[in-house]
Amino acid sequence: MSFYLNPVYIYYKIYDWFSVVMNFSISSQTLLWLNIFWFTFGILLFILFIFILNKKLALDKARREDLEESVKSSLIETDTKEETAWSKITNYLNSANPSDWKLAILEADTMLDAMVLGMGYRGENLGERLKSVEPSDFNTLNEAWEAHKVRNQIAHESSFEITHKEAVRVISLYEKSFKEFGYI
Repeated sequence: MSFYLNPVYIYYKIYDWFSVVMNFSISSQTLLWLNIFWFTFGILLFILFIFILNKKLALDKARREDLEESVKSSLIETDTKEETAWSKITNYLNSANPSDWKLAILEADTMLDAMVLGMGYRGENLGERLKSVEPSDFNTLNEAWEAHKVRNQIAHESSFEITHKEAVRVISLYEKSFKEFGYI
């Protein structure tokens, strides 16, 4: 829903009110000055809108940078741990065994959960934490959701089968999310 402020409409509504309620007549010179006033008022409101929009965009950018910085600082301590976990995932993915492909997805989801927790998001599980993420803070949020949904199928449907091509695609979705924040 967008909000549009029409100063001329407001002016005429006020004019109508004064005309009807107070039997008020306005000279053409007064009408000209009122038009100038409302036009100036509209311009000032527009400038204020642009100013507020700029401030909001700057705050969003600063918040995203802070978030990325907190993720990077938490990752400095655990770089080798994540690199080892990621190489383990790629080893599972390169296996000829479909069970290893599923395990790669489960491990990648565990890594995603650790990353999201490290970013400060809270919830009982990864799904709840992903729901609390602001989309502007996480460009690959849709990819993370898509990958997590496949993980849920693996975890909850015993008959779920996955092809190697699909496993590679899902792992690449996780990889995009990890690379966005420098996690791997």
